[in-house]
Amino acid sequence: MEENESDHGSVNHNMAISKRTEISLDSVTTLLSQELNGSLDQGSVRTSKLASAIEGLCGTTEVSDPHRLGEVLHILWTAILDLAQKLDPLDSRHGILAQALDGLHRRENRIVMVEQAGWTTGGWDLWKDLPLLGQYLRDIWIDPADDQDQQWSPTTELEWKSLNTFAARLMGTGCLSWF
Repeated sequence: MEENESDHGSVNHNMAISKRTEISLDSVTTLLSQELNGSLDQGSVRTSKLASAIEGLCGTTEVSDPHRLGEVLHILWTAILDLAQKLDPLDSRHGILAQALDGLHRRENRIVMVEQAGWTTGGWDLWKDLPLLGQYLRDIWIDPADDQDQQWSPTTELEWKSLNTFAARLMGTGCLSWF
């Protein structure tokens, strides 16, 4: 009985976030961190809960409005990539996060239009195509030793290694190909 109540509470929390007019990076990061770190569930149950939390962020309003969906996806992908960078490169949660996205990728959902920076693109399946995730990953996937604007430090090197770990896990699932 308790398990169903916690599942129900998680679903209500997700629905409450998706119904807000503003979804913030902080609220999404908090939600994803709670689902990724807080559950004692193992394997597919934990992955499924995380996938549901991610899916809950894209409510009906967000999906029907290309501009709004672009904003939500920007926040979602930024939060996911930020979390991946903060995990140790050997942390098993990279796999859980990648498997959750793969679970979404395997769903056929609805065809959507996405607006980013004034450009509208369409014909994307919301979860199967994971619109713009590859672009966001490419944009931050810079070797800190090669980036003239960023000072190299053990922290930036560790975050880069963590991002590589996550990217490899994503590509290993097949939900993201080499770009």
